[in-house]
Amino acid sequence: MKKEQLMRLIHMMRLKCIRSGWKKAEYLKRKHVFHEMGEHCYYHPSKLPAEPHLIKMGDNVFIGSGVHLITHNMVNCVFNNMSDHLIDNGKGNPIVGTIQIGNNVFIGINASVMYGVTIGNNCIIGAGAVVTRNVCDGEVVGGVPGKVIGTFEELFEKYVSFNQDFRGNTLEINGTLWEKQMKYFWKD
Repeated sequence: MKKEQLMRLIHMMRLKCIRSGWKKAEYLKRKHVFHEMGEHCYYHPSKLPAEPHLIKMGDNVFIGSGVHLITHNMVNCVFNNMSDHLIDNGKGNPIVGTIQIGNNVFIGINASVMYGVTIGNNCIIGAGAVVTRNVCDGEVVGGVPGKVIGTFEELFEKYVSFNQDFRGNTLEINGTLWEKQMKYFWKD
């Protein structure tokens, strides 16, 4: 086993033991696992990409559970076993590429970001999205394949509106946030 593979395995075992996404991100940054990782990041997955050194993250990046940052494709496995498609005597390499994530980005649960993709600043990637193309600053992307479904500012307005409504309607309710949510949504 190569040193890089062993270190990746050790890091993933360590990630399985850390529950907090904040602490996982601190660990990954301290160990210089990614090419670059900014400040105030949150990393919830327990798996690492195959080539984490090909990933750059800016500041204030939140990566949800089950997110896949895919830095390669393995099409070479097929071509290396086809006599009419051989290159380098059947030792062709996988296609790899970088993933660059800007500042103030949220990537929702079970989303996949493919190699060669740059996600700009102030972007939201919806849960389950498959991002195969670059995402411009301020875009909200969702779906398979990922498509622009709104802007960062539109989502911020929705966020502000929800918070104002929620706070206004739960101000008189005593209890924890969980209890307030139960009474607000279910009218219990």
